[in-house]
Amino acid sequence: MPQSVSADGGRTWTYSASPFPPISSGQRLVLRRLREGPILLLSFTSADRRQPRAHGLDFRDSEGGSFVGYGLYAALSFDDGSTWPVRRLVTPGEGEYDGGAWTGQFQAAPDQAEPAGYLAATQSPDGVIHLLSSRLHYRFNLAWLRAAPPPPARTP
Repeated sequence: MPQSVSADGGRTWTYSASPFPPISSGQRLVLRRLREGPILLLSFTSADRRQPRAHGLDFRDSEGGSFVGYGLYAALSFDDGSTWPVRRLVTPGEGEYDGGAWTGQFQAAPDQAEPAGYLAATQSPDGVIHLLSSRLHYRFNLAWLRAAPPPPARTP
């Protein structure tokens, strides 16, 4: 995914690759500054919504390990987008869900989230971030984003 950076208030720009994968049709990201200060990015790990495991991202777990996750994720930057030290998969839970529109049915798990959707997000005065995909409504806050999830169950 490309990124554009300006050091002079938008008069000139430099362009480069970001650390995040590109997205495609049936997917729309959100980039917004939270009331607490950090920038929040919400996007998807794979540009191919029909093959959500085609590309994943590394996520940290609560035991200090890492796992590869797929689908909808959140990332936080505390330095205006220079680095993104916090990443968290945004899953609706485990089981089958209907994402609506082009997303359709998908299987969710601790390491697999919604593969696509047209995202829109806002933050209410109480600090809750409300994220809408094509059909689903997610609610979380900055503390939840910063907390690492437990490691997904490992298959033997």
